[in-house]
Amino acid sequence: MEISSAWQALLQSVSRSFYLSLRFLPAAVRGELSVAYLLARASDSIADSASVAASGRLALLEQFSVAMTAPAPEGFFSSVGRLQVDHAGEQILLQRLAECFAQYEKVDAPARRLIQAVLGHILHGQKLDLQRFPGSLQTPAELTEYTYLVAGCVGEFWTGMLALRIPKWATLPSDEMLRLGREYGQGLQLVNILRDLPGDLADGRSYLPGENDLLAKRNFWAQQARTWLASGESYAAHLNGWRLRFTADLPWRLGLATLNALPPTEIATVKISRKAVRKLMFTSAWRALSGH
Repeated sequence: MEISSAWQALLQSVSRSFYLSLRFLPAAVRGELSVAYLLARASDSIADSASVAASGRLALLEQFSVAMTAPAPEGFFSSVGRLQVDHAGEQILLQRLAECFAQYEKVDAPARRLIQAVLGHILHGQKLDLQRFPGSLQTPAELTEYTYLVAGCVGEFWTGMLALRIPKWATLPSDEMLRLGREYGQGLQLVNILRDLPGDLADGRSYLPGENDLLAKRNFWAQQARTWLASGESYAAHLNGWRLRFTADLPWRLGLATLNALPPTEIATVKISRKAVRKLMFTSAWRALSGH
């Protein structure tokens, strides 16, 4: 399916890093992955909106789940459109959510089932967030589950879409690519958690379980993030075609650069500069084109 220039502009406004990959995807999957991303970003904006109490956001996420497989509950889109968020692009997305669902309805049945599955996991993870916080995750299993629900499942979805739409898309069996994609997504989400640690703590969210001091916990989970990101490097290397390799290689490099930027002796928020992102894009493009 084709995505209009207006929808491309909206995609760019709500995602700096993901859009860099999305725009280079083969046309066979670009439209459907774009629709899935916008739905996931909209649900995330609903979950994060401070203009409605947590109970109200939970109710809207439940209605979102219904709308994935049946007609949207009456008043759902108007209620979402009245939510207030800080990001201008996300505000427009919420106000145009009905149009986004209209695009979703154009997706054929096999792809729609994949989108329904991944949004089901993501919505479950978002609802758990609203139920758990303020507070903290208690066990490593809870954090592992969370990284799967909000990102590992995206790696599986991405893999499923490539297998559905693109013949001979990878040099490894689909089951192995599915595992690598799942761990890759978990690694990217864990990087986000480590990067945003100060802000999350200020908001009453503690994602890192354990009894050790915060710096020790962060450094421990940074090693786990590196392990999962290594699956991302392997995932990208086993894709066929420069476009697929580039779109998978770039997020891995951005995630690794973010981990490397974490100060080893203090807790701080880090952000990769636009200049550094451009450099990583050139590196990913070279690797994708050369096949190395």
